[in-house]
Amino acid sequence: MKQEEEILKLARECIRVGRDVRPEVKWLSEKYDQFRLEHGKLSKAEADHLLYKRISGENAGSGSSGALKIRYWRTGRHVPANRNQCSTFGAALELNKEEMLYLMQQYYDRNDLVYQIVPDQDDTLYWKRRKHMEKLEKEYLMKVRPELFFRGNDTWESQKKNFRHLYYTDACNYTVSERKDSYRDRSDSVNYYSELHRIIQLLGEIPRRTMIRHLIILCTPYLSRKRMDDELRFFGYLPLSEEHTLTGGERLDRLVIGILELYEKTCSGWEPEECTEWFQGCCRILDRYFAEKGSSGLRFMDFKTLNR
Repeated sequence: MKQEEEILKLARECIRVGRDVRPEVKWLSEKYDQFRLEHGKLSKAEADHLLYKRISGENAGSGSSGALKIRYWRTGRHVPANRNQCSTFGAALELNKEEMLYLMQQYYDRNDLVYQIVPDQDDTLYWKRRKHMEKLEKEYLMKVRPELFFRGNDTWESQKKNFRHLYYTDACNYTVSERKDSYRDRSDSVNYYSELHRIIQLLGEIPRRTMIRHLIILCTPYLSRKRMDDELRFFGYLPLSEEHTLTGGERLDRLVIGILELYEKTCSGWEPEECTEWFQGCCRILDRYFAEKGSSGLRFMDFKTLNR
């Protein structure tokens, strides 16, 4: 089938370019060399030791694992373990505000802010984002189960009880998980309650890949490249970019951009149900292919709870 071959061609290309050095690591290398130059033309070993001392407050001895950690971060072999480490690393490199945002959104592939607990009402940015997320939840329910909104005795709170199970069972249609046949049982979706609730509340670290998957599930079939970019930007993430990579080097953005371009070209004028079926079918083709090739980082519609 010609269209399936187009999809697989896109998948093969994303695997191929994923072997290249991350553009974000090249950028970080430039900032690192600038730091070395501004501090007396330090050698790389000297710069690594200085950065480690700035981050930890301790001197790094010869062969120090701390200095080795800095080298791994700047060369892309690993990334900092958490947001605080990443921010401290950027501060040690003396990055300015704009560069710190690049470090967080592009090198570290996270959003601009993180909340561990629900803030007070005076945090207008959080509540603006939170209310928009709840609006997307309502849009999803109205699209998937419109009959719920025509029962006079149902409140919005009672309708929301259906959300977890509908979302969870819908998510399986984008993957080739071995447990797919069991998703009709409500007990399966219970395991996903806390994670989904946390995403809706915008609490804790929500990886950008997770947010992309979440937006696809909530917004399909009314999805486009522009809408995806707008939603990601609204929630504090980098919009889709051809050159952006995950921290493991995977070219997820190029993959999603290619899918959305093919989707808009193929499904223009189709009925909503047909559009959704096409998008889910496309994702299943990709999910199967990446599973066969061992490219788990590109299986963006798959998540841990689906395979428990």
